[in-house]
Amino acid sequence: MVRQLVFVALLGAIAGCSSSTPASSVPPVSTSEIVQSKLGTTLHLTGPNNAPTVLSRVNPLYPNTARDFGTHGLVRMNTLISPTGDVVDVQVVEGLPHGLSEAAADAVRQWKFAPTMRDGVAMPVLTEVVIAFNAK
Repeated sequence: MVRQLVFVALLGAIAGCSSSTPASSVPPVSTSEIVQSKLGTTLHLTGPNNAPTVLSRVNPLYPNTARDFGTHGLVRMNTLISPTGDVVDVQVVEGLPHGLSEAAADAVRQWKFAPTMRDGVAMPVLTEVVIAFNAK
């Protein structure tokens, strides 16, 4: 049996993930606030309306162990993006076993984003990136 990886990347929060609440009835919440990071003053963006623009992405590899076990689910990562759009730091906040968390983080570290502007100035951004793995 051949399994293929179905990979979905989501930026910002996923609304309506609860099995008791249909996704269509929960409006996505988008926020932006100023926080401090290792890059200094940083724009913390949440929600799909505030998601930074991905210019190029690398799909994660699907580790053989995860494939053998049929492991699937979501990997959530806080991702720090420089003013030039380079990924500076990736922290897994909710992971998966069998190498999927590492594969997701390794892939996102190679992504490139468009600079995020605020008042005409490119700013560092902290946002959540979610990678969904589904073995089919």
